[in-house]
Amino acid sequence: SPPPPLMVTSFVRGARHAIVAMGAYPASGSTVGGTLVVQASAGMLHIFGFVSGLPPSTTTGWHVHTGYTCDAADSVGGHYLNATGADPWADTTYTSDANGVAEIALSMPGYSMDELQPVVGRAIVFHASSARIGCGLITPSTAKLALMSRYPGYSGGSSIAGLLAVEEASAGLRIT
Repeated sequence: SPPPPLMVTSFVRGARHAIVAMGAYPASGSTVGGTLVVQASAGMLHIFGFVSGLPPSTTTGWHVHTGYTCDAADSVGGHYLNATGADPWADTTYTSDANGVAEIALSMPGYSMDELQPVVGRAIVFHASSARIGCGLITPSTAKLALMSRYPGYSGGSSIAGLLAVEEASAGLRIT
């Protein structure tokens, strides 16, 4: 059987985390959506989640960018270089399935939530070939996380996978 998802093996329960609600890149017209969770521990930045609305059966890039907004393409910036000026994101890719869904699981050394090389507030960008199609901001959160998967014993043809962030809101619960 396949190994457990990165979130199961590297996520530290109770430690600070951030949520990234993915959406369309400014003026791209894409249908990108999904949820990522970001957490730093032991000198590593861990990013895990699911993104949909991607080109089907494709391997291409996604990266943390220097910008702090997804409102204007001019402000998203380029790749967030490491402390030595190198680009560790250059080879960071996703592979989507036939439905345009990708599971993201990455541990990147040298970055943190809000200490050395902080990522909180920055944009994560997904590409389709060279075009930018998805954008989301790394936002601190106290949400509880639920990893969704196939129901035990289910043998039907549907594939179920996802990450839900559940938190209290003024009108009840917010599920991202």
